[in-house]
Amino acid sequence: MKVIASPSLYVYYRISEAKAETARGAAARLADLLAAQRIERPRLMRRPEANAQGQQTWMEVYERWDPSWLTTLDRAVTDSGLGALIEGSRHLELFLDLPSSEQGDAT
Repeated sequence: MKVIASPSLYVYYRISEAKAETARGAAARLADLLAAQRIERPRLMRRPEANAQGQQTWMEVYERWDPSWLTTLDRAVTDSGLGALIEGSRHLELFLDLPSSEQGDAT
């Protein structure tokens, strides 16, 4: 029987450098709201440099994602205040780990 692994969710978006500290607080609230719903806290990352418009690209990583959590995530983004700080839209992408036999021979 083949076991399907849980996908990881990667969510990226842009935050103005001027609002970055406020956004960090909102991201912490987001993590707290998700934890209260028994959803793992995301790993929060950003690109090292801002773009020409003074925006940082941020990413939330959810290592074990369940698609049934999407409504809860959307609500938490709004309730945390993070959604109001995002410039543009949030982009969501799912990825699966490849079993070692599908990764090829590294030698």
